[in-house]
Formats: sequence, structure tokens, C-alpha cells
Amino acid sequence: MNQLDFVCMTKIDEVLIQTKRFSRVGFIEDKDLDECFLKLKKSNKTLILDWNTLVKDSEIEVIKLHLLKVADKIDVIRFLDPGVGLLLKEILPQKELHFSMEFGNFNAWGIKNWVNCFNPQLTRIILSNQLPLAEIRKIDVDIEIEIQGCGRIELFYSPRKLIHRSLNQSSDSISLLGASEDRPTQISPLIENDSGTFMFYDKDLFILDGLSFEDICPDYIRLELYHLDQFEMLAQTFPEPGWVKKLAKTLTSKTTRGFYRVNKSHAPLQRLTNKHIKKESEAKVGVILESVKKQHMIVEILKELMLPAQILFCSPEGKQVESTVRKVENLSGTVIEENIQPGYYKLPWIKHVVPASVLRVF
Repeated sequence: MNQLDFVCMTKIDEVLIQTKRFSRVGFIEDKDLDECFLKLKKSNKTLILDWNTLVKDSEIEVIKLHLLKVADKIDVIRFLDPGVGLLLKEILPQKELHFSMEFGNFNAWGIKNWVNCFNPQLTRIILSNQLPLAEIRKIDVDIEIEIQGCGRIELFYSPRKLIHRSLNQSSDSISLLGASEDRPTQISPLIENDSGTFMFYDKDLFILDGLSFEDICPDYIRLELYHLDQFEMLAQTFPEPGWVKKLAKTLTSKTTRGFYRVNKSHAPLQRLTNKHIKKESEAKVGVILESVKKQHMIVEILKELMLPAQILFCSPEGKQVESTVRKVENLSGTVIEENIQPGYYKLPWIKHVVPASVLRVF
């Protein structure tokens, strides 16, 4: 709600409304909706309610009742769950719909059939940011196409709450940074709230500086902004020349152009893991967390290990280094030369052994 005044000032016709009840990461409470709708309507905005959660059978009736209370105040409803789309066709047959196809719709045949299913109410589809522009241009449909122009790249979404039990924490919303044990240097934002659990890529998407707006095929480009200064800047500069560069300067995360120019949809997944530990029963005994050149390495030992031990270090890039580990030092400075228990230890620095390298006994 803090951004609402700037949104009203911005010379953009459509506003995507993300509420706490209907949206995965929305913050607008039910009690604030009337004020939100009133201000936006006074500014002649088209209001699009973003219903982008996956809905369980036990929840859908309650959410439907809340939707019917506000349906006459919004212009368009956007849905992610096809079941929600079918429900909307039934209970609001005159309401304009948008289908967010960002998960699981990567071929023209499937997209066309979904469009046919939801016609004539469906007026726009939102395509995945994993589709390159060359593929998007091949999709021949008679409705509007939208793509994401900037914002977070979602890697994972589950309607289940997966974090709080591990943290022994109870909260309406949990935000933290996490990494997989085999790629500890790849830090990803994690969120858990009432809608489920989400993981985002460590870089934000930003393609606005790499596109010719006169030449692209999508009809709409979505701007997902999260900081107050971004809304303020957009209100002051859009659509004047140079607004894209000014928006880029407000970004706090590193950015990527994603897959729109070249289809590299496999690249982030390769970076998230180390292929040398995918095979079952590979005798993985540890992982390197830190490597300081010519000084030391920090290792997490995962299984009890008898010293001396012949260790094969396998880096994510495929380099393998053999070494005999005769002693380690715990983080208190005590030297251990016999068996070591699971925990964190210092090792002497070894060339080519980098963070995320795994240890195997051979």
C-alpha cells in the first residue's frame, strides 16, 4: 500500500493487484482493498486481480466467497491454476480473464488448446520467461501475449509449507537466503507464507534494455517492482526517454536477460548442482564451503571419517584432485589426527579445490 500513490501517478494504464489472499507473494490485506480499488479507479487504471496461487479443494469455496465480494470492482482476473480458470468461467461468465501460462506450457499446440478451452472470456496469455523470443513469435493465437520484462525469476513453487518445521519456527511469513548442500555458494531467496514455499533465482530478470519495443511480438511487457524508489522513479520518468536506464539503476540485485535471446533454460539448473554427487551411493563424505587461496579450506564433514584418509575432491566443473588427509583442525583450533565426527573443519588449501567441491573416499 505504500506504493499506491506512486502507482496512481504512473502513466501506465494497467495495474496488477497482488493481495495476500489471492497472490503468492502479495501483501495487500482484505481490509485495504476498498481503498486500493477506489484510488486506482479515480486514476483511470484498469484493475487486474492476480490469482496466482495453486488452490486445494478444501480452500476453494472460501476463496470463491471472498472473490465474489470484490468481483464487480475489478476489470480482469488473472489465474495460474486451470481449475481456478474453469471456476471463473462458471461463476463469472462475463468477466475478462488472463491465463498465466508461466509453468508447464512450452509448446504452441498446448497453448492453442488452452486458449480454445477458455474462449471467449480469455483475452490474454502470459508466457514463461523460459521461452526465447524466437519461439514466442511462432505462437499463432488471436489474443494478446504478455511476457515478464523485469523482476524475480521463480525457480520453484509448492503450495506446501516446507521451511518452518526445519527452522522450528512459526510465522505467517518467512524470508531467508538458502543454498543446496552441493552448491553452497549459489544463494537463492526463499519465501514461505500462507500460499506455500517459493525459491527464486539469485539474479533478477531485466530485458528492457535489450529489446526494441517497436519490433517485439508480445503485446504487453510486465514490470514487477518491489521497492518504493522504483515506483517513485517510474512515476516521475515513464514514458520519457531514458526511463529504462533510470529503472536499471534502482535494482539492488544482479540481473540477467534470461532465455529470451537464446534458449539456455538448462543453465541455471546446472549451476545449482554438482553432477558428481547425483549418482546414488557415491561415498560422499563432505563438501567444501570456503577456499582461501594459499591459506585454508572450510569443509563440512557429513559422515564419520577415519584419518589418514585418501580423498578425491570433485569440483562442479569436473576437476578431480586426489589427496591424503592426515589431520584437520576444528573451528576452535584443535588439531585432530584420528577419526573425525560430522561437523565443520579446516583443511590446508589445495589448488583446484573450490567451494561446492565434494569429498569422496577412494
